[in-house]
Amino acid sequence: MSKIRIAVLGQSGVGKSTLINTFIKKNNKEYEPTIEEIINVQLNINKKKFTINILDTSGVELFYGQRKLYFNESDAFILVYSVTDPKSLHFIINIYQNIILSHITNKNCANRPILLIGMKNDLIKERKVSTNEGKVISSNLGIKFIETNKFDQFNVASAFINIINQNIYFKLFEETKFIQINPLLKNKIKICDRKNKRTCNIM
Repeated sequence: MSKIRIAVLGQSGVGKSTLINTFIKKNNKEYEPTIEEIINVQLNINKKKFTINILDTSGVELFYGQRKLYFNESDAFILVYSVTDPKSLHFIINIYQNIILSHITNKNCANRPILLIGMKNDLIKERKVSTNEGKVISSNLGIKFIETNKFDQFNVASAFINIINQNIYFKLFEETKFIQINPLLKNKIKICDRKNKRTCNIM
């Protein structure tokens, strides 16, 4: 069974735990501040079973001891801010810069998909960050963007499935690109086990 590790990052109180609970269909009426929790979800995608490890972080320790775990060992990232708190959106930029830095220092982290999510868009009267501001930030960072809330289960599920599919694509690309690197193998590969690059039948 394939595993995909998703780190959900953002400032404390922006709705990270609520987002995850909405995705896994848990009761999200009560919120408890998170220190760190890993939630495991079993999914069937394109007739293949996946274990999704979702890392729910507190937001406090992002730039301390756990940074290496979050940035270097995750397969994908969901960056969360609250549309009721402009500072939480600016905090996202710092997180993104640290993710990119980890990509530079660790080549195994390259091409990991990143999604920006603006939470609490149902709180119309409390909104302080416009949808356009979120779009501008995501465009500048070159990542996808959505707004949602704890009541929008369909949109939340679509966001997770989207980033999971992106990761599956990137992993498939990483597993097969070695064929193109060696010109001697071009047009000679008949069958190749992507799980074990050493096991290939060559014509």
